[in-house]
Amino acid sequence: TLKDILDILGDRRIAICRELTKVHEEVFRGTVSEGLERFREPLGEFTLVIAGRPGERSGLTPAIEEELRRLFEEGYSAREAMSQLSGTSGASRRELYQAWLKLG
Repeated sequence: TLKDILDILGDRRIAICRELTKVHEEVFRGTVSEGLERFREPLGEFTLVIAGRPGERSGLTPAIEEELRRLFEEGYSAREAMSQLSGTSGASRRELYQAWLKLG
C-alpha cells in the first residue's frame, strides 16, 4: 500500500498507526518513503492518515501520466478520463486536462 501511495500521490507526510487501542499501539509520523523503510515486514492492523495535496506542487506523478496515456490510447474521451482520475489521483482536473491535451 505504501508503495502505491508513493507512486500515485508522491512522498507526502503520513501517520502510520498500528494496533490502535491495543497494548502494542504504535504511531509513526514521517514521509511515505520513511514509512516504507520503517515497516518492511508489517504485522497487525494499520490505519493510515495521508497529508492532503500540496498547494503549489503538481499532482501529476509518472503513474498518473501513464494511466492518462492508457486511457487516451484506449479511446476514452477527455471528460471520461478526467472523471475517472480526478477523484482518486490527487491531481486537479486542470492539471489532468493540460496533460491530456499534450497527448493529442
